[in-house]
Amino acid sequence: SRGIPGSGGEFHEKTLTDDLDDLHDTVVAIRQHYPNASDVVLCGLSTGAFLTLAYLDSTRSSSCSILPTCAIVFACVDDIPTSKVLDFTPKQISDMNKKGFCTTDFYPVGCNGVPERKRLDVGYLRSYDKFWGATTMAQRIKTPV
Repeated sequence: SRGIPGSGGEFHEKTLTDDLDDLHDTVVAIRQHYPNASDVVLCGLSTGAFLTLAYLDSTRSSSCSILPTCAIVFACVDDIPTSKVLDFTPKQISDMNKKGFCTTDFYPVGCNGVPERKRLDVGYLRSYDKFWGATTMAQRIKTPV
């Protein structure tokens, strides 16, 4: 995901739509690196589960010849716009709306449980509003959730 150390981009600029683009780029890279692989399975947890469904539902993936073969999702929220309250505290939401950013704990690999305080811009919060509900997306891609 953009903004994660070694990925390029800045953490404070990340959005869910950027995460969706990163997922697409990952599927492309897997298909290019393993051209003889018959199956690519996406597995997502929580926000990753929602993004997996969003990826399958996106117009980009529907016209793409490198679609994953299967997707498995766990603990997927049904309504990403209202799930903001699961990912952010009331103070963080207030700070984003008033100041344009909030601070959050980030646990990079190798941090030994000691988080880094990172800035996260309001664009991340607003990106929640750009998605359908999980049930709607599952119906559109003709799969049970």
